[in-house]
Amino acid sequence: MLKPGGRFLSLDFNRPSNLAVRTVYLTYLTVVGSTLGFVLHGDPDTYRYIPESIKRYPGAVAVCGLLRQRGFSHCDYLPLLGGLMAIHSAVKT
Repeated sequence: MLKPGGRFLSLDFNRPSNLAVRTVYLTYLTVVGSTLGFVLHGDPDTYRYIPESIKRYPGAVAVCGLLRQRGFSHCDYLPLLGGLMAIHSAVKT
């Protein structure tokens, strides 16, 4: 909960708009996540939620739209790692 004028910042995975990049990215996260899950926890499904949630993620532009619908203004995002992640910034109105 933010007071009016409060700044919202969020660093999160992003859903690349380019289908080829998205496919490679999701495959990488699935393979690496499964390997780490098995090595660290004995369960390859431990981190499977990450690529699965990215498949349903609306993307950085749509997140700004959702923030505006919920009373934020001046929403912008900074793509990182070629758009694989994004930092969102918005102000509560």
